[in-house]
Amino acid sequence: GVLVSFCLANCSLVMLILLPKEGVEGAEGTAAIVAAARTQIGQWLVGYCGFAFVAMSMLAGVVLDSSFMGKLFLDVATHTSLVVAASIASVSGAAALYCVVRLACMDRHNNEDLGDVWIPLLALLFNLMMLATLSLQGMLIIIGYFAVVLLVYFLYSVRKSRKQGAEAEQSGGGAELLESCTD
Repeated sequence: GVLVSFCLANCSLVMLILLPKEGVEGAEGTAAIVAAARTQIGQWLVGYCGFAFVAMSMLAGVVLDSSFMGKLFLDVATHTSLVVAASIASVSGAAALYCVVRLACMDRHNNEDLGDVWIPLLALLFNLMMLATLSLQGMLIIIGYFAVVLLVYFLYSVRKSRKQGAEAEQSGGGAELLESCTD
């Protein structure tokens, strides 16, 4: 659970470093610029995390018998399967590197006080490497834990949004609720 938390914290730090600051005086459409930047940065981060995790998992499976992918390769450890795994790891690693380059080349919009983007990206890679070397039991525990946390989060958010909607209908403030959601 801690590794997943560190991954999320590092992704948040990358977003903070690369996002333009809101409320710049004299800038029209700042909210649209921030939303577009958030989408673009998020897409590159998802690509980086996904490709890096696949690359690390495949490499850990080839090198470490104790990793969750190593257990799969242990049963069918032929020369061809190891070459395929190494090829997938290489292509995924190259794609992750491309995502890192795209993130590193983005304008930081005067957020230099937060530091450079390389440190959280390298920390994210290290956390993904540690996740990739988990045993099958450890990976299943993290997936189960993450599923329970997401379930609780979504159940809470559905309940809260229904409660807010009911309160808005009772007070006749549906227009105000809609305006507050769009701001």
